[in-house]
Amino acid sequence: MKKIIAISVLLSLLIVGTVYIKTHNTKEVNPQNKFIIVEESKITTNEIDQNEFELMQNEDLIDVLLLKKIGIFVDIDTKRNIVSISNDKTIVRSYVNDNKYRVNDNLVNDKIVYVYNNKYYIKESKLASKFRFSIDIGIKSKNIVLLNHSLPIYSGILKHKENMSNYDNLEEKLKIIKEEKLIIGNTTREGTLVLTEDKYIGYIDITSIDNVSKSYGEKVQEKINSKTINMTWEYVNKSNPNTNNIGQMVGLNVISPTWFSLKNSSGEINSKLSETYKKWARERKYEIWPLVSNQFNKEMTREFVNNAVARERFINNLLRIYKDNGFKGINIDFENMYKEDSYVFSVFINELTMKFKENGIKVSIDVTVPDGSDFWSKCYNREELGRVVDYMVVMTYDEHWASSPVSGSVASYGWVESNIEKLLEKVPPSKLILGIPFYTREWRETPSLTIPNKMDVKSVAITLKRIKAIIEEKKPNLIWDEYSKQYYYSYIENGKLIKVWIEDEKSISEKVSLVNKYKLIGIASWRRGYENIEIWDIINKELNKK
Repeated sequence: MKKIIAISVLLSLLIVGTVYIKTHNTKEVNPQNKFIIVEESKITTNEIDQNEFELMQNEDLIDVLLLKKIGIFVDIDTKRNIVSISNDKTIVRSYVNDNKYRVNDNLVNDKIVYVYNNKYYIKESKLASKFRFSIDIGIKSKNIVLLNHSLPIYSGILKHKENMSNYDNLEEKLKIIKEEKLIIGNTTREGTLVLTEDKYIGYIDITSIDNVSKSYGEKVQEKINSKTINMTWEYVNKSNPNTNNIGQMVGLNVISPTWFSLKNSSGEINSKLSETYKKWARERKYEIWPLVSNQFNKEMTREFVNNAVARERFINNLLRIYKDNGFKGINIDFENMYKEDSYVFSVFINELTMKFKENGIKVSIDVTVPDGSDFWSKCYNREELGRVVDYMVVMTYDEHWASSPVSGSVASYGWVESNIEKLLEKVPPSKLILGIPFYTREWRETPSLTIPNKMDVKSVAITLKRIKAIIEEKKPNLIWDEYSKQYYYSYIENGKLIKVWIEDEKSISEKVSLVNKYKLIGIASWRRGYENIEIWDIINKELNKK
């Protein structure tokens, strides 16, 4: 069977993609036809480039970037000429210059990647079953569909024929009859894009579709986490804490010491692992999910994630450490990264997750709230990451950060709740862990000497333990703020206006209640040592409310 690769052409108002066609005879191919890619619930279209027909005919090849369009992770490391392809079960790495590739840890001495005109193509027949994708062509329409059977497919039944239209001057009319099953694509101002059983496409009013359902091509069941997580981070700076000084933490079941970090862009690892701490945690029956960070170094992280050899070295060496120590989970805390690296970061996380989960180690990742700067917020594709990992910890604190130009709460209830709702549009609640602060900030405002009607603002972090002592000492007038669900106080001292939105048992309890309200999997607190002892009982009772 002849197989042909198509070059992408940008169409107005549509997502750019690449097209791959199968046909028995090249005469059947009409370069003017529109061809379709289904990417989860989206449908995109492209035109065909005749030159590439002639170049690629009779070859069992597919443009590797096409797999990226349907949710399979693809990275091309052009410096080292390595093509990496991965999903939740398989990592294929092709060493193009050496004519060999590896499937997970198994080396295959064969050529799987070909380069033509600086574009990379793979042997489709050797990958389709491993990555659970298929390519199908309509008998009448000659339109094709590339489908990832690991991702959900949205479909429905046509109720009536009103508001149907041709799609972008498609020669054939939309072949829809009553009761025909439709695959549902994206909705635009023109209507909802749909795909018929014979691969015709067109727009329909969404109200014309009934019995909308979500299914999986291979009936892959979405994993549902059930154990409520009560986790805290153990911040390890230069040395590990004296465990004799750590009191009981009622209800805690996961602890994450900040032991590991990326040492350099080559993928080497810094370690602060403590055998004494590990023994203490196990005696208390805590699961240990050590944290690994990128030291918040965006330049080092950029070089690292774009280096296929470094990623593999880091993952293998880190996995060896976690297996040798019997750790039950890992917590990934990569922050301050380039937005442009968000996709290859997702590739890295998928590669790591696949290896760790294969060895029975749970994978959690920390992300900031969706809205924010390129480096601290837009650097994550939360939907991709949420599809990959076991748990996603949303760090719902630093609403007003240390250098904020205005005073405010570290984590007001309304702000926390609104960000939960945003995350739930992309991540299932069974994976979402709510991050809560064991600290607040004292804001000190003074009138600006250079800008009219402006206050200069500085802040200092205060732990839950310390804020209780301050209130007992200062005895300020406490005011309940309903939006933040926190007590607030202010006073003037030494010519400065002092403002504090208090974190205490009541405010923490209010935030933890959101776990039950939205059926989240649990909480993670930053950090152990900032709290007062009473807070653990409050959290435990709130998490266990029915």
